[in-house]
Amino acid sequence: MAAINDPMPTPAALASRTAQQDDADPKLLAKRRERIRDYEVEALGKSNSLEAVLGACASDLMMGMLYLRESMEQAWGEEFEPLEQLSQLLPCLDQLGKVSKQLESLVELQLSLQDRRLLAKDIRLQRKASIRSKKKRKLIVQGTVSPADNEAPSIQRSEPKKPR
Repeated sequence: MAAINDPMPTPAALASRTAQQDDADPKLLAKRRERIRDYEVEALGKSNSLEAVLGACASDLMMGMLYLRESMEQAWGEEFEPLEQLSQLLPCLDQLGKVSKQLESLVELQLSLQDRRLLAKDIRLQRKASIRSKKKRKLIVQGTVSPADNEAPSIQRSEPKKPR
């Protein structure tokens, strides 16, 4: 545990430590790949074609980002000097940024589509409930259902039940 007087680590130091942990534990990278594949399988299982395609594209971008990251780490190894090799680093980071932006756009589109589908479903359910309510009010007015009935409308029999 860090002492109270220890300086707070910089974001670069945290990122470096996280990358070192990932490199030291290949299980973490394998777990990330597995989760991306899970996401893709779930997306491709959707009944809406647009949602399925967007999810597949998003998982492709996620896998691409992971591949770019692994490639950078392998190419530079432990001897990487950020200030001396900055010209090599910038194009890779630029590509990661572009892919990240594309992924963000796809995920926003996916969430928007899901929200619209849920909203449409809620509207359909409200309309059905409204139609049922109107039918029940009509039956109450006609006297075929008592107002105290909270169940589905039932039509009263005009003939009494026959004893068995």
